[in-house]
Formats: sequence, C-alpha cells, structure tokens
Amino acid sequence: MTQQASYDRLTSPELIDQMSADVRFQLAVEAGELGSWTHDVQTGKLVCSAMFRQHFCLPAAGTVTLQDIVDRVVPQSRADFQRMRERAVSQPGRHKLEVRILDDAQRSRVLRVHFQVLHLPSGHVRVSGVSVDLTNRLMLEASADRAHALVEQLVFERIQRLAELNAHAVATIERERKTLARELHDEMGSNLTLMSLELARLRGPQPLEPEALQKGLAQLASLVESLRQYKHRVISGLRPPLLQELGLEMAMQSYLEEFARSSGIEIDVDIEPNLPLIKEDAALALFRVLQESLTNTAKYAHAHMVRVRFDTDDKALRLEVSDDGQGLPIVPDTSRSFGLQGIRERIHALGGTASFSRVSRSGGTRILVTIPKQGNLEDTLPSSFDQV
Repeated sequence: MTQQASYDRLTSPELIDQMSADVRFQLAVEAGELGSWTHDVQTGKLVCSAMFRQHFCLPAAGTVTLQDIVDRVVPQSRADFQRMRERAVSQPGRHKLEVRILDDAQRSRVLRVHFQVLHLPSGHVRVSGVSVDLTNRLMLEASADRAHALVEQLVFERIQRLAELNAHAVATIERERKTLARELHDEMGSNLTLMSLELARLRGPQPLEPEALQKGLAQLASLVESLRQYKHRVISGLRPPLLQELGLEMAMQSYLEEFARSSGIEIDVDIEPNLPLIKEDAALALFRVLQESLTNTAKYAHAHMVRVRFDTDDKALRLEVSDDGQGLPIVPDTSRSFGLQGIRERIHALGGTASFSRVSRSGGTRILVTIPKQGNLEDTLPSSFDQV
C-alpha cells in the first residue's frame, strides 16, 4: 500500500466515524486547554487529567480527592461551593459552576466547571466534566474596562478643558472688543472731530491768510499722522506685522528687544540663524507662545533674566523660554491657567508638544514647546516672494 493510500485510509470519513466518543472528546479537551475529570460520588473515586490538576493547583501525581478540591476554594466561598455541588449532584443533567480558588502563592484564580450528572441503574451517581481557567480572560477584560474608563475620563477632561478654554476665549474676545470700541471712540473719535472742525474752519466763508492756512494744514497733517500711528498699534495688537514683513526670526528679535526695554528684564537670546521657512500658522503660534511666556514672566515671575532658545533638528522646531523668577508650583496645575492651556492647544493643533516645569527646586519657570517640521514648513517660497 502506498503512502498516499495509507493517508487516505486514515483520513476517510468511515474511519473517523469509527473513532470512539472518548477519543474525540479527549482531542477537543486538549485543543481547548480544558481539564477533564470523572467522579464516582458513592466510592469517592476521582480521576482527573493533568490540566485539571494544573487548574486547581493540585499535585501533578498521586491521588486526588474531592476534599483536595474544596480546600483550594477561597475560604469565604467553600460553604456555598459545597451546597451548589450537592444540589447539582442530586439533579441529573448538565450543570455549570464558577469557583474562585487560591494558588500556591495565595493568588486568586477563577475557574469554570462544566459537568454532567448521571444517575446509573446501579444506583451510583457519576459526574463527568471539564474545567477551564478564566483568570487571564477576566484580567484582560478588567484591564480593557479600566482602559476604556480611563479613555472616557481623559476625553471628558479634554472636552471640559476645551469648553473652559473656549469660554475664556469668548470672554477675552468680548473684553478686547469692548476695549477696541472704547479706544476707537476715544482716539479716532476725538481726532476725527478735530479734523472735521479744522476742515470747517478752513472752508469758512472768509479767506484765510497764507500763514493761518499753513497752520491749519499742519494741524490736519498732525491729526492724520496720529491716526496712522493708532492704526498701526491696532493692527499690531491683532496680528504682528513684523511676522509677515520680516519673518519669525526677526519678529522674535524685535519683540524681545522691545520687551527688555519696557520691562527692564535682561534677555539672553539664542535663535538659530537661517531658520527654515515656517508656515504662517506655525510661525504665528510660536510667536504667540513667546508673547504669552514673556507676559506671564512680567506679570507673575518677579524675574531678573529670561533665556530664549529657538533651534531645530532633523525632525522638529524647538522653542524654550525660561526665567529665574519664583517659578511654578512643584507640580504645576496648568488646567487653571488659561494662558498655559492656550499654549498647549496652539501647539497640539500643530502636532507638537508643550511642557511646563520649574527650572530647579529653588525656582524658575521653563516653557518648552516642540513642533514637527513635517506639515509646518513651506515647501516652496510663498507667492509674495515671486512678486518682489
């Protein structure tokens, strides 16, 4: 008989059908890592597989009794286990129990036992079944539940922070609108009124002497210049013109010089020369981070020196602002600072990270932001460069 013929014979449906139920059961038990067992209630004889012994943390060899199994059950559950077992044995049919045991290291494990009770004509009660260890699965499920709960909590906190930040942004916008409206009324309103009065005088019915006319025109020119300067201040407050005109590097240098002059705080600057061309949104975000950092320093830090570092590597842009002031708390709660939250949200929107820490235990504050180059650098020169 050839090898192929032998194989065909061994795998024929007829031969498979002839396999005993016990053999097929044993194959299924081994494949599923199930422990198998048989117990004669009258004689107390208990026969079990190696896997069953492993599940119940029983010796690998030797006689196993029902009491050995009961002794493995956690003490507080033994009485309940005995009652459930006795009730099941009195009722022929299929049953299922879950039991918690203690292993040799006194660690809790959870087992499920499926069994069938047979009341034989001889009067004997035979119980046969399988056991399965649920411990790892339950641990994984519990871990997944904890992870799910943690994700839900993080999402909730994130939404809450965004809602608080949005409310703060709306309030800030409304406050700035009121301030801008008041300034427009006071500054532009008064200048426009003076210009209107001066123009009315110059257009009066009586011709003016050349000297008086020149004086009136000079007054109008002064008012126009005042309005022009005011317009520049308003635009600078809304969007820094230096950023668009000179680029991020020069805009930072200019702002730092003005900050040092107005605050009296010494500035140590290290900005990498020949920075790559950064996209407008990313440049504005980094500039606003610098502004917010220095504003916090001026308001709260009582610092004498600020260090600003802006450099790059192969993958990222990195801006660090630190001072020698009183410093953040040892464990800073940035959720209560809308300024720091604003920094984090700006940088996260660019795919970057922001961290806030003390320079040392004695004090100082360090704000470090990093954004990836990918997606935040211009691929080519902007169209305005082509038109120069």
